[in-house]
Amino acid sequence: MKFRAIQKILVLILVAIFVISTIAVKASGETTFVSVFWSIMNMIGADFPPTQSLIDSRDPLILFADAIGVQGKLVFTILLTTIFYQLLGMINIRDKFNQHTIRNFKKHTIVVPMNDIGIEIVRYFTAHGKQIVGMDSNPRLSARLNREGLHTVSGDPTETYTFKKANIASASSLILVDYADMKNALIALDARKMNKKIFIASRLMHPNDVARMEKAGINRVIMSDIAVGDNIAEYLTQNIKR
Repeated sequence: MKFRAIQKILVLILVAIFVISTIAVKASGETTFVSVFWSIMNMIGADFPPTQSLIDSRDPLILFADAIGVQGKLVFTILLTTIFYQLLGMINIRDKFNQHTIRNFKKHTIVVPMNDIGIEIVRYFTAHGKQIVGMDSNPRLSARLNREGLHTVSGDPTETYTFKKANIASASSLILVDYADMKNALIALDARKMNKKIFIASRLMHPNDVARMEKAGINRVIMSDIAVGDNIAEYLTQNIKR
């Protein structure tokens, strides 16, 4: 957990208040130990017998130290509150629930990555009640899609851990839609190692890469431009009146 700018400022203010308080108590004639101990107890709001008889509360310097100690308590409380909410934000309840759901998937489909094509595939499958998991290296994108009700995991698709989060061992198919044929091939090689029976379909940008894709264990390649052209032609044929 990294300290935010506001937290660093609060810590500096807290240290300044502590130093001033300690100096004031020390100037009243108390020992260094008593000055430090009392200032700490005063700033964190501790109030128990040892602090009551430790110093003369009627001394002006002590009253001054006690007054700025009140400010220290406020700063300390704000600092703890910001840290608490920061820790709370790190515990993504939605993500935990999403992971639990994905672990229970059987014979589902995995789509990599979540570009425009990948997102549409996941939305289409989800809308038709099919179990499907999207995978992307962008955690913000994955979080946004999860909020939309789509099951996605974030992480490097070339890392084994990311595929394990997508429950690849129980998956029946993998769809690769990256714009780079080589990247799709590398992902296919890793996926095949983790699931020997999985059916892999991949987008193909360059026809010359067909042989390379087949060697990577890809069962079917699809040239998206040709597929889109076929769909447009089919639609026009069925809907344009002569």
